Amino acid sequence: MEAGRATLELPGDQWQLVATYETQLRITGFDGTHFIPMENRLFQLPGGDSPKALLLVNSVRHSNRSSVKWGGTCPKARSKYFAEHFGSDVQTQIYECLVVNSSFAPYTYFKPDSEVMKALRDKNITLFKSGYSMRSTYGSPSGTRMHVHLVTQRAFLGLPDNEARVDNTYDVPVGLVNWGLKLHAAVKESAQTLQGKLSIPPVNFND
Repeated sequence: MEAGRATLELPGDQWQLVATYETQLRITGFDGTHFIPMENRLFQLPGGDSPKALLLVNSVRHSNRSSVKWGGTCPKARSKYFAEHFGSDVQTQIYECLVVNSSFAPYTYFKPDSEVMKALRDKNITLFKSGYSMRSTYGSPSGTRMHVHLVTQRAFLGLPDNEARVDNTYDVPVGLVNWGLKLHAAVKESAQTLQGKLSIPPVNFND
């Protein structure tokens, strides 16, 4: 399945497509301002009364013709909120940001008029009130941008590895941080390659 320029490989065959919609990415290049179409795909992993997980993938359809300058900054880490910019805060031509939130409130993050909430209402899908969130964004010097956001219920296992791959997890469970790091590596690789293959890491739950 395609999502913009990315070829998407979902972690299993139970995922259902909820909505596809297009947005415009506004970027600033050295030759002016450009708007690049982005394709957005929203998936759910069905559960009981609420989905076990939502997966949002958005990617540009093509890169820009000249170098770009990315705006915005990655949020700062805090308790139960791991954030990493991978050194991209010291430059403007690359943007990297990984956020892993172990105290996530979907109805606070997704505004009522957002495309995500509109799509869920259209399909009569009710979200859980709290859970986990792992979101990764990568922007390349040529304007290739990809964003992947996984929202799950608290039974999500992440990568059950007791060894943290970072110095400080900010009280976020190690398995969630490690899963987020693996996701970000996949997002970055997809954005940097011509094939654009994006393999989402396994999404497993403690049932």
